[in-house]
Amino acid sequence: MGRIPAFLLTTILLFGCGGDDKSSAPPATMPETGATGGVVLNERAALSISNSYLRVQAVPGVSVESTLESDCEGQTCTITESRTGVSDTVTLQDIQDAETSDIENLRQEVHLRLTRKGVPVYGGSVTFALGEGNTASTTAYGGWMIYNFFLAAWGNYSDPDFHSAEVGTGLSVGNATGSHPDVDATYSGVMLGVITAEGGTQGNGVEGDATLDFSVANPGGAQMDVSFTSITNRETGGALPDITWSGLQVESDGTFDTGDIHGLFYGPDHEEAGGTFNRDGVAGAFGAAK
Repeated sequence: MGRIPAFLLTTILLFGCGGDDKSSAPPATMPETGATGGVVLNERAALSISNSYLRVQAVPGVSVESTLESDCEGQTCTITESRTGVSDTVTLQDIQDAETSDIENLRQEVHLRLTRKGVPVYGGSVTFALGEGNTASTTAYGGWMIYNFFLAAWGNYSDPDFHSAEVGTGLSVGNATGSHPDVDATYSGVMLGVITAEGGTQGNGVEGDATLDFSVANPGGAQMDVSFTSITNRETGGALPDITWSGLQVESDGTFDTGDIHGLFYGPDHEEAGGTFNRDGVAGAFGAAK
């Protein structure tokens, strides 16, 4: 496990894994791992990590910006640093094997922030130790659904080998259907992101509405249109432009992927759809239901 994947794993573990079917009324603090409120992962569990913003400061005052490019399939994501070509992998098994001793205390810092389009969104800022002198400070917001969980996070990671690194990323975890619907369908939900573009609002969280329109009968096969609208900067309240994709090809396994978005269907009967994205200076994730 490399440094940055370790940070990503801890973020996933803190916010989203384990649990039983969520209750109708979400609790004020994030549901306990292994108790009610979480997404129950099964043998079809899939992991998606967005292409992520990375800024490394090897020595004080000198920083280098880069991208962590993700290639995800099933339960494994390969993450490659674009400048050096160095890669590492993150798997769901890694998440299950990660250290959990301090998660219960940290969970109390994560609270229900809002419910949008019927999706409860938990968020908070935490600082925690990863062992061997490594630390991470994370501000993240995650949406809980029945078959998938998604989050957007901005964090600072540091260890004794270099000064610091800042990461802006989106993650999605859930039980993949493994196919696409055989009828047209519209999904409505939420997008969560962090601003990665340089400027005074870099690192700020954003939220918006997510609408996914799936159609079967097209000359080129099944397609998906994705629209993120009514996007606002959580810290300033300012509006951001819509982010849209049209005519995304949907593969037979239910995935749609163009490099700046990776999506799939969740649930035994395609009840939900979600995934991750990195576009127009925003990295994040989304989840929606029929």
